[in-house]
Amino acid sequence: MKIDNLLLKVDSNIHLQPLQEEEVDVLFALVDANRPYLREFLGWVDYNTSRAHALAFIKEEKEKAKKLESFTVGIYLSNALVGVISLHAIDHLNQCASIGYWIAQKYQGKGIMSASVHAVIEYAFRELHLHRIELRCAVHNHKSRKIAERMGFSQEGTLIQAIHHYGTYFDAYMYGLTASTKES
Repeated sequence: MKIDNLLLKVDSNIHLQPLQEEEVDVLFALVDANRPYLREFLGWVDYNTSRAHALAFIKEEKEKAKKLESFTVGIYLSNALVGVISLHAIDHLNQCASIGYWIAQKYQGKGIMSASVHAVIEYAFRELHLHRIELRCAVHNHKSRKIAERMGFSQEGTLIQAIHHYGTYFDAYMYGLTASTKES
């Protein structure tokens, strides 16, 4: 199965597709414009400080997709990049992966991320034949927790000091969703 050239239609205005190298300036500008907002929960923000970092990310994710190790796509609203969503560490033996996502601040609260997460979950279960998707988020990341809960994830536990974030540690909630739970 090839996931490096995928196009997923979420609705008439939203689609998901892999980031392309020619979009590096758009991706970097989006991160840069949202740096304080993204930094609250994402530890990679301070390490993505140049166009070169954004380009390396795009190239690395394309290589991982070719090997079916991960699945990273841009979230496009009316053909404009507004965020990114990924399935990390795809484990084909155990048929599971971890999901992560972010969206520009001005697009939050509009249902874009929920719809995009739903589309990726459906694709993961139906096309990638995964059985389980996990999501970790800081216990105080209420917006991400609400998305997980809206999508039917179950909170399975608390991971103590599991997220290293700029010199401090956050506790994280572990959420899980299985294909069989989703169907019931």
